[in-house]
Amino acid sequence: MSDINDRLAALDPAASDPYRAPNLNEMISRITATPSGAARSTWWQRVQLRIASALILGSLVGATAFVLVDNGASLPVLAIQNLAQHRTTAAPFNSDTMQPYEEIDFAAGASLSNSSSSTSSYQLQIPASAATETVRVASIFGVSGTPHEASGNWTVTSPSGATVDYDTTGLPQWYYSSTTPAIAPATYSSSATAAMPSHATLAADAQGYLAKLAYGYDVSSPDFSTSTTSTTAQNGTQSSQSQEEVSYVVSVNGLATDQTVSFSVDSQNNLVYAQGPAFHVAVGTSYPLQSPANGVSTLNATEQAAYPTSTGANAKGPPIVHATVNSASLSLATYELKDGTTWLLPLYTYSGNVSQKDGTTSGGTWSELALEPSYVQISPSVARGVVNY
Repeated sequence: MSDINDRLAALDPAASDPYRAPNLNEMISRITATPSGAARSTWWQRVQLRIASALILGSLVGATAFVLVDNGASLPVLAIQNLAQHRTTAAPFNSDTMQPYEEIDFAAGASLSNSSSSTSSYQLQIPASAATETVRVASIFGVSGTPHEASGNWTVTSPSGATVDYDTTGLPQWYYSSTTPAIAPATYSSSATAAMPSHATLAADAQGYLAKLAYGYDVSSPDFSTSTTSTTAQNGTQSSQSQEEVSYVVSVNGLATDQTVSFSVDSQNNLVYAQGPAFHVAVGTSYPLQSPANGVSTLNATEQAAYPTSTGANAKGPPIVHATVNSASLSLATYELKDGTTWLLPLYTYSGNVSQKDGTTSGGTWSELALEPSYVQISPSVARGVVNY
């Protein structure tokens, strides 16, 4: 039982018959709304997120692909069947039960620009052989052994218990752990109880590993954090360990992406955990963008299409609230094409205020594909934005 999924499944007596919550979509929506600083990205937490992602992706089978189609224009049109990132579909509306969803009427604030621009989209080059890449990454972290595959996950485990896991679900991700405890470590403090290496030392360690990995992508400024974790070894011995983590957002030509890379060390500067994506970036293709203000209009049209019976005398949809969008930032998000390739496409992330029916207001964030709509073919029934409300 060397594969990480097998080890985790062994701890879960219901693993062979997983429970699917009836309100899964609502839970997913609430999870995506969690502030990014609310949890640390240690290796074991990444494993938990990977499992959660597998559950989410399992409910979206067939809903994450699009294909490039040449319509004779100078640029190919993105004929999108569905998006990997999208608003979760609400359960059928029932007036006899509490209404967990609200339709949002979006309006662009005066501060949003009406000017259009362009930026590049990028096809990602994925390692050709998962087995070969697993062994290569393992050697960089000093882990040797025979790679084993289960459900798209490749694992190499050394006699010492150090493990490299290479997950090929979606965009490939690699994970390193210096040990393989019987029970996943639990973070019980956000501070360290021992003197930790300097930020400069940890950043230099990280840059050294990134150079050896040689994927060639850029990273943002480092973000440092500390924690103390507790764990149980294979022999049942319990222990605690202070560690320091440096994390980076992967960027391409100055634009942040939805990918991250991180490294954690103990008080003696020994690498404890590490994780990141496995890809190279091909030459970009420049696409026109819709203006931030027009993107809000597109987001609003999508919302109304999702709830066509929310207005009128016979309205049966969820209640309507009003949102004013005040700012927008541009980033790159990962999407899988129908032909199996993976791309980074531009995405607007909006923030604004929602006015509730009782007169109160709350903040919200939403995302919308930033490409000019004329370069996108999409079914009216497909939600094209990401709503984190």
